[in-house]
This record gives sequence, C-alpha cells and structure tokens, in this order.
Amino acid sequence: MQEFVASNRYAQALFEIARGMGRDQAVEDELEAFSAALKSQPDIEKFFLNPSFTVAEKKRLLDRLYAHDEGRGSVARVMAGFYSLLLEKGRFPLAHEIAVAYKRISDLAQGEGVAEVRTTTPLSATVETRLVAALERMTGEKIVLKKKTDPALVGGITVRLRNKFFDGSVAGHLERLKTELLGTWH
Repeated sequence: MQEFVASNRYAQALFEIARGMGRDQAVEDELEAFSAALKSQPDIEKFFLNPSFTVAEKKRLLDRLYAHDEGRGSVARVMAGFYSLLLEKGRFPLAHEIAVAYKRISDLAQGEGVAEVRTTTPLSATVETRLVAALERMTGEKIVLKKKTDPALVGGITVRLRNKFFDGSVAGHLERLKTELLGTWH
C-alpha cells in the first residue's frame, strides 16, 4: 500500500511539472518508453536495482542515456533529473508503477477513462461501440478501450475501469458457482 501511495505522489508531482511545461504527453511517452526499455533489457534494470553500484555510478549511466537526446531537450533533462531523484531516495524500484500512475493521472486530467476489456475473441465494431457508449453513460467520461483476448475466460467479457471490475465471463461464473457449492457443503 505504501508503494502505491508513493508511486502516485511521484507521478502527480512529475505530472504537475510536465503540465507546467506544456509537455505532459511527451513525459508520458518517455515514462512508457523507459519502462519498456527496462523490461526488454533486464540487465539495465538489474544495474539500477543493484545496491553494489553507487548512486553516482547509476546517475552517470542516466546522464549518458539522456545526454545524446538533444531533440527532446527539456523533457530529457526533466527525465534524467526525475530518475536521479528516484535513485537518491531509494525509490527506483517504483519506476514501472510510477509510469502506470502517471498515465492514469494524465487520462483523468483529459477527462478520459481507460477500460481494460478482455474477451475470448475480438469484439465486433458494433459491440465495441455499444460497450463504449454504455461505459461513457455510466461514468460521464470519454472512454478508451484497451482490448485483450483471453481464451481462459471460456466466453463472455471482463471490464476493469480504475478500481471497478465487472466479470461477465463464463470462467468467472463457474468460479462463483464453485464457491457457492463448496460453501453449502461445509
């Protein structure tokens, strides 16, 4: 829980700085790219998380990573400073969570909600349109769908929107039925 709170605070502070610069989308893109790079290059992430390397050594790598990025200018400086701060405060392990929290804050600021939708097969355009319309009526916000197919659902749909979860899947229904039946046997 403390990590969640810390991630949100760092993300909010970074968002306010980026918004003040008029570069909130550029910072969001950079957070996503850096997070993806850490995931695709585990050795780099291990370096940043390894306590046998000093903060100064880790900062030198950050400086080298962002030094050749003149095209992004102020965003590169902000990101290098931000990741340096995370290193100094021992919060670098939260880098991925901060990127997720920043995206959520950015979406809220734009009056946009992201609904994660899982189905066994891709949604038809008609069903997708009706689902978006229903979610927008429910929330009063513009909704963007993040769609994934998941054969493990067996059938049906699941929708996650912020902290709400709707499980209309066959697998979810079977699990609830199993719980009910087992509860009556005890």
